[in-house]
Amino acid sequence: MLEEMFSLNNEGIHAPSARVLGDEIFRQSNTKFDYVKYRQAIQGLLGLKMDPEMARISTLTTAKTMGVEKEEILQSAKHFIELLTKEQDKFNIALQSQYSLRVEKLMSERIQAGESLENKKKMIEQLYMEIDELKSKVSELEKDIQEGQSFIDEKRQLFENTVSVIKDLISKDIQTLEK
Repeated sequence: MLEEMFSLNNEGIHAPSARVLGDEIFRQSNTKFDYVKYRQAIQGLLGLKMDPEMARISTLTTAKTMGVEKEEILQSAKHFIELLTKEQDKFNIALQSQYSLRVEKLMSERIQAGESLENKKKMIEQLYMEIDELKSKVSELEKDIQEGQSFIDEKRQLFENTVSVIKDLISKDIQTLEK
């Protein structure tokens, strides 16, 4: 609809936004000759290759014959500026809502995931420290076990040697007594 009022080619216009804004402008347009009809008339004359200044003068002259003064067209144009400002405000509110959903919520989730990741890393580091402590303890216990085993083996050997010596002594006495 806006293309009926303006030549929007190559103006960096977002077509869906322009369509929504154009629909709202046309919905609010009077049946009387207003700014929308003024712009449409100028676009029509420009389409016929009329000089832009001549198209403007011709359109204002036609409006005057219809009982519409330039001031009324200006007031209508100002009304549409206000309308566009209100639409922009509504869009910004909707955009903020989308920002909250699509960005802020995800940022919050990212922060939580990052904190969870850091907590898990700390837990893993703690587990590695505990594993190292347990490895040291296992090594110490293995050393203590070997020392204990050596101690026991040595005492057994000494005891068995002592028993053997005493048995031999008693056996010699038994042999001597039996003779």
